[in-house]
Amino acid sequence: MISIKDITLNIAGWFLIHGNSGFTIGDRIEIGEVKGEVINIGLMRFTLLEVNTEHHADQSSNRLVHVPNHHAIIHKVFVVSQEMDFIWDEVYVFLKINSNWEKAKLICESILSETILNENYTKTFEDKIRKLSKNYLVRLGKTTPIVYVTIEDGKIMLALRYLTHVHQKRQNRAFISEKILARFKKEKSISIFSPGF
Repeated sequence: MISIKDITLNIAGWFLIHGNSGFTIGDRIEIGEVKGEVINIGLMRFTLLEVNTEHHADQSSNRLVHVPNHHAIIHKVFVVSQEMDFIWDEVYVFLKINSNWEKAKLICESILSETILNENYTKTFEDKIRKLSKNYLVRLGKTTPIVYVTIEDGKIMLALRYLTHVHQKRQNRAFISEKILARFKKEKSISIFSPGF
């Protein structure tokens, strides 16, 4: 049974959703334990097309999730809007401690340049940041891909950080991973770390 309190909170949630800090149909949001594309916003609830987050897949599970509007009031809402549909992603590669990490880093930087770095991609992102900065305090920082090197638990970790369109995250991740595996396979001085070996 729905109470007057629930109805009132859901209507208040509807106003919050439609306000400046809300979200619109087509945005990707994460609220509570659920992540998905907003496909409908009603007076009492909104509907998400769920996105599977297992193994960083970020692809549709084809399940619909109906969420009462008042959840937008009582839970944190993370929004990837159509206005800013680029996100930072990272691919991690672990190498054996005696690997030639300098060469591995150069190879990874080359792969990121081939895969991610193109003028249209960067220009589109920069245009979206400028548009977003009209309503929010957002600064245009470094937008080019970068490879960070750290030592962690007796192995070398390469973190490949790059901007990607939210809908191309899995595709870019797979493409980068395949290129790394193919290029490292040719290098005798680079050994991927795998536990137990």
